[in-house]
Amino acid sequence: PAELYRDVVIYGIWEGTNFIQAQDYTGRKFTMKDSVPFTKWVAEIDAFVVGKKTDEFAAEFAMMADAMVAFKDIVEMNAAWTKGDKQLKQLYATRTMHAGARVYCGMLLLDQALLAARMLKEKGDVDADFYKGKIATARFYVMNHVPDIFGYLKTMKCGDRSAIDIPEESFM
Repeated sequence: PAELYRDVVIYGIWEGTNFIQAQDYTGRKFTMKDSVPFTKWVAEIDAFVVGKKTDEFAAEFAMMADAMVAFKDIVEMNAAWTKGDKQLKQLYATRTMHAGARVYCGMLLLDQALLAARMLKEKGDVDADFYKGKIATARFYVMNHVPDIFGYLKTMKCGDRSAIDIPEESFM
């Protein structure tokens, strides 16, 4: 009972904070300094995905490449909503932020996996479990969490406005 109340309160705070961060991400961060920093950030992820792929992580890099295409589609939709339906931009802001987080975290974890694979070859059994854990973590994340982007994109393309269009009286 007390734990349930605590969890509900915490979730409400998280949800509000998540929304505020997403508004900042899709509003200010996308457009700051004529979008140069954001565009550079996306290009860095792209360059990593294209330039660092290896046979050992071929499936993971293929997933990341597909995810980057989807993420860039999401970014383009946000740009269109900035000029058009700002309510849709707000409605889908958290999904947009989560999509960016998926590709960025995927890149960071794959970078660690590449280093771990190299260290395994160089050091053999020394810290092997640690390096194997890094590799497994990256594989799991890229193959199980990065694909969330495809669902976000599909949902956003539908442009469902039911949460926006519901009459306020319906909440009573």
